[in-house]
Amino acid sequence: MSRRLLSMLLPVILLAVTGCMGYTGPRLRDDVELSEKWRLPSPVPPPAADGQWHFTGRGVIGEGRRLAGLDLRDGVVRWVVDLPAAYAIDGTHPVIETEGPLILVGDASVRAVDPGSGRTVWERELPAPAEVAYDARNLLTTSCGRAGCEVAALDPGERGRTIWTRHFDDRVTVRAGAGCSCAYLLGSRTITEVSTEDGRTLWVMPRPPGRTPVLVPMGDRLVLLTPPAEPGCRVTFRGVAVGVVLWTRDLPWNDPGAAGGACGFDPGRLFVRTGLDVPGIGVLTAYDVLDERPSDPGEQRLGPDPLELSWTPGVGYRARAYPDYGTAKVPSPDGRPWGRELDWMWLLRSGPGLVLWSPLYGVRWQHPAVTPVLFGEQDETRERLVYLEGDTLIGLGPAEER
Repeated sequence: MSRRLLSMLLPVILLAVTGCMGYTGPRLRDDVELSEKWRLPSPVPPPAADGQWHFTGRGVIGEGRRLAGLDLRDGVVRWVVDLPAAYAIDGTHPVIETEGPLILVGDASVRAVDPGSGRTVWERELPAPAEVAYDARNLLTTSCGRAGCEVAALDPGERGRTIWTRHFDDRVTVRAGAGCSCAYLLGSRTITEVSTEDGRTLWVMPRPPGRTPVLVPMGDRLVLLTPPAEPGCRVTFRGVAVGVVLWTRDLPWNDPGAAGGACGFDPGRLFVRTGLDVPGIGVLTAYDVLDERPSDPGEQRLGPDPLELSWTPGVGYRARAYPDYGTAKVPSPDGRPWGRELDWMWLLRSGPGLVLWSPLYGVRWQHPAVTPVLFGEQDETRERLVYLEGDTLIGLGPAEER
């Protein structure tokens, strides 16, 4: 077997070995024919923009003032909930996935919804305006007024029980940690790490000079990123552990995929996986290790997926993490490039529509227009690719299933 072929097959082999082995029949990523398994009227409205629903997860679709749970295997609507305007899923009201209920963040309240039934498990009012974060265990709420801010931790699985509350005289914004039971509070003069288990202060450090920093948690460390400013367009990175700046690095910044903003900087496009992606430069870890990965002119990263999908003018789509995959042999997108990784396949904006591309088997599915797509993750027996055609949902799957 050639080295190139082994490199391409390795992710599939690993998934087969380490994944759930309850279902051993054909899968969407295999070289098998796909056929229509079901269709039904869409229980949610089409997206207003961007071509994708604002929320999908755990067999639930959310768009506008409608939330619906589906059986993706057989194409059955399990439940539908109409939401008040204060919870409209339109990009301004996030939906947070926890290990238990889905958390809907409203204008001045939060609601926990059982993804299996759509039933409201609990609901709590919050002092308006309030921000809500999630640290993979607790909900963190922040409400600020003239006298400062109240920060609280709620248990999403116990009817929103308050675990702890703290008052801060300064106005703070909260960023949940990554890989730790902690959160970071950015104030006007300081940065504070608190335990999300009991709210105690773990450390406090002075806020660095310059523009408002962006906090990027990476495991047990924090990276502070001072945004670029014209004309130099350079970013200052600071690596922090227990409130001490251990290293500082200054790098140029230019993200061709950012829509506007000084120096092509968009905080929503800070991609973190093994490290923080620095466009055109490489990947910077929390330990000041820079894995240099120069980009081609105009190359755009498309997201923090394991394949590190990118698009380059004149080249096309490719997976930077797996160079042996080559480029997707599909037409360039009409307009802004877009892509997602779906079980080691690539869902790509191509021409005026979408293409599902496999590095091993080429085009698996295509649609002539941009449309919402939901990938039914492997359950005990089936996988599904669900898309919207007009006002109808259509589920695809392997033509022959066991």
